[in-house]
Amino acid sequence: MVHTGVDAGEQGLDIEEVPTHAVPENPILKSLHNIRYSFKINIPRAWTALDKSGNGDGFAISVPGNPVEILVYGEAHEKTLAEFYESGCTEVTDYLFDNGSQGKHCVQGGTHSFWMVNERYKINLYIKDLNSLSPKDAEMFDAMAKSLSFFEPSAKSS
Repeated sequence: MVHTGVDAGEQGLDIEEVPTHAVPENPILKSLHNIRYSFKINIPRAWTALDKSGNGDGFAISVPGNPVEILVYGEAHEKTLAEFYESGCTEVTDYLFDNGSQGKHCVQGGTHSFWMVNERYKINLYIKDLNSLSPKDAEMFDAMAKSLSFFEPSAKSS
């Protein structure tokens, strides 16, 4: 694993290059760590992530040559809002992440949201128009979604 460090100008951003075989034709993914909400996600190396929140909530992810909106972010988890989280969805299914954690997949038109919760936080991955991705990018997005997970801050290597 090659640690590429922290960009001091962006809150909660820590990027590592992580070899993987989950994505065909692109064996290197960048691992994004959000310190504020203790989550991580792998994104294709050619894609970029910026923390535009100003407070370290998460990242806007850009796909080269495609203006699709992809966001990954954390928020405080309120158990009483579980029904609200699903109310805007036309379809909600259980979703299994690579680490074995259970979450949800919400579909409303071309918009897809994936989320998982722990006792304190809810982490969300949102894409506005999944169908606008090429088949290759859609496969990469699927691998990215499955990689979403919480981490223990004390267990993260520096």
